[in-house]
Amino acid sequence: MGPGQDSYNMNNKETLWAIPKLAPDSSNWVTFKTWFLFTMAGHNLKGHFNGSDPAPLIPTYSMADKSRWTTMDKDKNQAYQPLTKKWKHDKHITCAQLTQVVSNSLLIQIQHACTVANMWKTIVAEFDHKG
Repeated sequence: MGPGQDSYNMNNKETLWAIPKLAPDSSNWVTFKTWFLFTMAGHNLKGHFNGSDPAPLIPTYSMADKSRWTTMDKDKNQAYQPLTKKWKHDKHITCAQLTQVVSNSLLIQIQHACTVANMWKTIVAEFDHKG
């Protein structure tokens, strides 16, 4: 099953994210899974699906009171903030991409998972055996 005629009207940025929806009967599971994972890898986001890109570890500070932090504490925090911001951004992107291509009933099943990797595991467990 190839791209629909409408996909030719997309600009390049939209085309990079264009992933067909997973069919409710899972008839396109193998191609969906392949296309989806290749697309996520192409955007350097695959680690959110296989769990290899966990949230950055919160640094250990000399004390909880920020007003009494040492220079080293401030440096640790300054290094940590952009890492966690990027990781959270990527998590939100991966959640958005995943939830746009599954059925509403599957969305309800995965919506409370604590990580995108757990969402993906639920989907894979549901459809890999149906393949």
